Amino acid sequence: MANDTALQHMLQAAQQGQPLTEEALAPLLQQLISNDFEALVRLLYRIDVPEKTVKQSLAQQPQQDAGLIIARLIIQRLQQKQHLRQQFTQQQQNIPEDEKW
Repeated sequence: MANDTALQHMLQAAQQGQPLTEEALAPLLQQLISNDFEALVRLLYRIDVPEKTVKQSLAQQPQQDAGLIIARLIIQRLQQKQHLRQQFTQQQQNIPEDEKW
């Protein structure tokens, strides 16, 4: 599916530090919601967006576009992962040379 390929490309670019916007991501997610819900579930699992969080966010904002809500959650999770990677890298750099493996 072309939308799935575009979505994968966008997410890979985001993981490499390129900006990802809700507005760009939302229409692709809306397509998955409408046409391939299982692919959406797999994507959320792979990115590690908890199902409970998705359900709560959708329930709290029933009038808002579901694709936009999910896009926001995906971007937040990717930002969290990037922050954790940076933190881990900094911690690894602070280890004295004689204690490194």
